Amino acid sequence: MADSALIIAIVSLVASFLATFLASLTAGGVSLYSEERRRRLETGKLISRYRDPLFLASSDLLERLETVIRRKLVGLAPQQGDAFQRDTLFIFTSFVIGQYLSWVWILRRQIQYLRYQTGRQDQALTEKLREITHCLFTDKILVPTDKTCAPFMLYRGYQLAIGEIMSVREPDGSLVCMGYASFVEKYNDVQDATFRGWFQPIEKGIYALIEAEDSGRPRPHERLHELQGHLTQLQRLLLDQV
Repeated sequence: MADSALIIAIVSLVASFLATFLASLTAGGVSLYSEERRRRLETGKLISRYRDPLFLASSDLLERLETVIRRKLVGLAPQQGDAFQRDTLFIFTSFVIGQYLSWVWILRRQIQYLRYQTGRQDQALTEKLREITHCLFTDKILVPTDKTCAPFMLYRGYQLAIGEIMSVREPDGSLVCMGYASFVEKYNDVQDATFRGWFQPIEKGIYALIEAEDSGRPRPHERLHELQGHLTQLQRLLLDQV
């Protein structure tokens, strides 16, 4: 009898231990799953929040690229042609590129505080943003007649810097892209050449188009054409997020 009681006690103790152990594993698994799910939902909310501004910024940039590619640019260099058209060409082109980079910078800044676990659609969006970043900084997109020239090339550091300086805080603390009037004021501020300096590769790219057109050479549109394709695909992905 004593041996039977001892065996029963041991079995009960082991069963109790196993039940407690399994319960802790289950609770831990549920807790981990809940945390990952919460982070995924937060990331999705952030992407939804910035989807519309990013879509509009990419639309503005697409429209500007189409204008720059198709338009006759000779006579619009500084000290030539109509001042308003010249400002529209150089300043507005710089602005719409900066506007896109600003919203990308803001989105990434918000997401970096989360453990970035997303669904398939969000992963495709992230990959497309990476491809656009690469399109802007790669030196493989060159002018066929001049293998030393890569117009409109923005190194990754330049892209991050432009995104940062184009982003401002609202009174409620949220980050947004600065407006065009504020941009023009800073761009033309002769006492702050640093701000405009970040956009020099864009100005040089426009000069390359003008010089090629003026000399009768093919204009260096390779990067702009590739960028158009990526932005169009980005917009489709953003629409899929709705």
